[in-house]
Amino acid sequence: MQITPLGPLEREAEGSSNTAIVTNLEHTAFGQVIFVGDHTLHADQPLGAGGQAAGPDPYQYLLAALGACTSMIVGAFARRKAWPLEQVVVRLTHSQTHPRGADGQPSGKISDRIERSVDLVGPLSDTQRDLLLKVADMCPLVGMLTSGIDIVTTLAAHAPGESYDPVDRDSDQSFPASDPPGWIRMTGAGSPLHINALTHLLEHADNTLTPSELRAR
Repeated sequence: MQITPLGPLEREAEGSSNTAIVTNLEHTAFGQVIFVGDHTLHADQPLGAGGQAAGPDPYQYLLAALGACTSMIVGAFARRKAWPLEQVVVRLTHSQTHPRGADGQPSGKISDRIERSVDLVGPLSDTQRDLLLKVADMCPLVGMLTSGIDIVTTLAAHAPGESYDPVDRDSDQSFPASDPPGWIRMTGAGSPLHINALTHLLEHADNTLTPSELRAR
């Protein structure tokens, strides 16, 4: 059995804006190491669920992603219009409804609900606040979560080779800055999906909102 060390996984994720690599090489029941671009995160389950609470659980990461996306698009639009938005605070809560039949047993599809509250801090007019709330619904993740997502799962092919022992990033070899190895990729290279989406949605907001709305002060 071939175990991929953390070092190569980290390098595989470096410089990529549209890829996440997750592995359970934490030696705990639910602990996960997540490599996203040049960042290393951790996920786990709460103590009461058998985890070690070493990081947020998957649902918390989903809420955090939606909140970050919301705050980014609202902040970017306000800056674009030079509106006096000082801070955005997004609060999100996830809940599930489990339908039950007459016999009290689970029946039907589980319904998920996310409640999102957007707090806009700054001397904004009521019109500006209403428009920024409208822009919040243009967040790319809102569209992705509400329109349905195609998830294609495949089994990764393993090339024949020697088995590896688990290692951490401290085992990575050093290299001179003037001659980096081939696996180094420039951070921000290419055109990340989230940047394209943000730019497109800002332009879409300009085209969707009326001239009087865009001039609101």
